[in-house]
Amino acid sequence: MRRPKIHLVGSLIVLIALASTASLIHFNYDDLKTVPQDVDSVKGFKAMDRHFPQNLMTPMNALHPVIEGPCGHPAHLGDLEMMSRRIADMPDIVMVRGLTGPTGAAQGDQGLVPGG
Repeated sequence: MRRPKIHLVGSLIVLIALASTASLIHFNYDDLKTVPQDVDSVKGFKAMDRHFPQNLMTPMNALHPVIEGPCGHPAHLGDLEMMSRRIADMPDIVMVRGLTGPTGAAQGDQGLVPGG
């Protein structure tokens, strides 16, 4: 290959030009903003959003690692309850459901003991 420095500089110029467009990317996790607002499905989704609790239509799921032993053990349930409370205390969290509170309500102090 003749004149490798010229090829290197030329390649770098092309790569830098292509990489400079990365600053134009705007990530959006709201599916409704990516389609036209006059589409029937968007109108239907907005109507359901008005009539059902926030984020019920698009929940976020978090999985807890498997605990050794029976998951119904009070110590394990206490750990799950504590984790649910910590997640519920985060900003923009509307409701947390799990084994200890499948309806979104916390079980409180009903014999659930953190530990394990």
